[in-house]
Amino acid sequence: MEPERIPLLAFDLDPAFENFNFSGISDPTMKCGPSKSDLYRLVHKGRKGDRQALAEFADTVYWTLRPAAFDAFQREHGARAITYREWFYYKLFQFLGILLFTEILVVDDVGFRSVEPDKAWEKGGSVIGGGGAVVQLDELQDALGPEDNNCGRWLSLARTVSESSDDRLAVVQEWLKSQRAPQANSVKRSRWTKNEERDQIILNCLNRSMKPELICEELDKLTIATLPALGVRDMHRWADGWAEPEARKSIQQLISKLPKRAKLVKPPAVSK
Repeated sequence: MEPERIPLLAFDLDPAFENFNFSGISDPTMKCGPSKSDLYRLVHKGRKGDRQALAEFADTVYWTLRPAAFDAFQREHGARAITYREWFYYKLFQFLGILLFTEILVVDDVGFRSVEPDKAWEKGGSVIGGGGAVVQLDELQDALGPEDNNCGRWLSLARTVSESSDDRLAVVQEWLKSQRAPQANSVKRSRWTKNEERDQIILNCLNRSMKPELICEELDKLTIATLPALGVRDMHRWADGWAEPEARKSIQQLISKLPKRAKLVKPPAVSK
């Protein structure tokens, strides 16, 4: 049975909704995540080649789309007449709009105006939004669901779109089509699972003779989720786990069990 289509609500007029985001990279305590203005800036930096900025953007998408973020929003700003599923699509709609921006809107002593992105964060002005193409909610619902929330997926999307200088909307639409679940009689697409991606990154790092602490830094750069043993200690960064003796044991066990001479089956998943 096809899920009920979600109507587009005017959350773009609700600053509480737009600025309510979480990021394990920018704030491991999950108390004060990136604002809408911060997200525009991350995408702008990503278009200039800043891979860490795109990693933080993808990390924000992942953490904000989780049910826990929706629950936290309800507690802080009062109950809204929406479900978690609606929250997922409304937020994803917002994030893709930011990823596709073509102009930045600011308010300063001149008034409300559109400015070049390079000048948007100069002193005296306040970024209030952006303009550009948008993906329709129907397109999102046809391609993705709350169960598809995966940091690696959002990082792939952010990089694919940011590295394109052509029609970014078309790039997003093609990417969404590639995410659609295959039909029952079709061949299942091969995808990285979170553990396969993590293990391959570690193997690639070992192949380069990188030390464990540097491997942890690499995993953090690529926003790979930490081990459950670290999560129960409220550690969301590999580097933090390596710095704590008991958590380090879990990381050492993981690294040591992987074959150090495994052949690379994919291009090296190691950041520059």
